[in-house]
Amino acid sequence: MGKVTILLLLCLGAGLYFPRSREIILDYAQPLLDPILGWQSNQELARFAEDLDIAQESRGTLPDGRGEFDPWMNKRYRREPSRFDGWGSRYTFRIQGDSFFVSSPGQDGVPQTPDDLIEGRALTARARRR
Repeated sequence: MGKVTILLLLCLGAGLYFPRSREIILDYAQPLLDPILGWQSNQELARFAEDLDIAQESRGTLPDGRGEFDPWMNKRYRREPSRFDGWGSRYTFRIQGDSFFVSSPGQDGVPQTPDDLIEGRALTARARRR
């Protein structure tokens, strides 16, 4: 069984190496990849929200949603793939009412549609005064 698995992985790797076969393989694999990409993106959103929560508790401030989030992400997460969801869209940040939200536009890449992934947390009293 182990040899068959290794052989299949080698064939898959060879197929992904060539651009024409890569497109075909990825088209067929997309239904299997989407749940994995969604899980990965949800995990990253939870980590970002936790880091933002720590920032607001320790410094009493959050990035201003009007342009400070991208620099905050760039400084905090130096690896560029960390700033994008599993489908290649940038994560976004907004403050609304007494909460903040980090989000991904989801599989379709269009914000404010049913497939969006969103992680929200409450603002602390210190952060609300800003």
